Amino acid sequence: MPVARTAQALKDLFGLHVVTGTVQHSIDQAAQLLVPAVEQIRQALRGQPVVHFDESCMRVGRESRWLHVASTHALSWYGAHRKRGSEALDSFGILPGFRESRSMTAGGRMPAMSVSMRCAMLIICANWCLSWSPRSNAGPSR
Repeated sequence: MPVARTAQALKDLFGLHVVTGTVQHSIDQAAQLLVPAVEQIRQALRGQPVVHFDESCMRVGRESRWLHVASTHALSWYGAHRKRGSEALDSFGILPGFRESRSMTAGGRMPAMSVSMRCAMLIICANWCLSWSPRSNAGPSR
């Protein structure tokens, strides 16, 4: 979901007036906090007997990117890349170290995934904004 649209959704849904810079900063903070979890998921997927790999085209600004997913019944890892296929999958470091069975699909959109990704981003931004103190201007306290 574009940053400007996220700011508008926060205003429409929660009555929060947030500038796009604040939304982007929140996304950047959340991404940094999630780095250890993302790495744990990547490593756990490499040890699974069966992993499903797929990708779906998405827009980032005016450019097309591929949103890749590697998943099991309990784990999901997402990564964006300019390319589709083995170059992208190899760059993520999951497929090259994978020794077991894997399933792959050819293209295909995953609208439910797009909706869930948008909802997750909105929830992260909303939680950050709700805990933000205008006095400190430093974001949520921990």
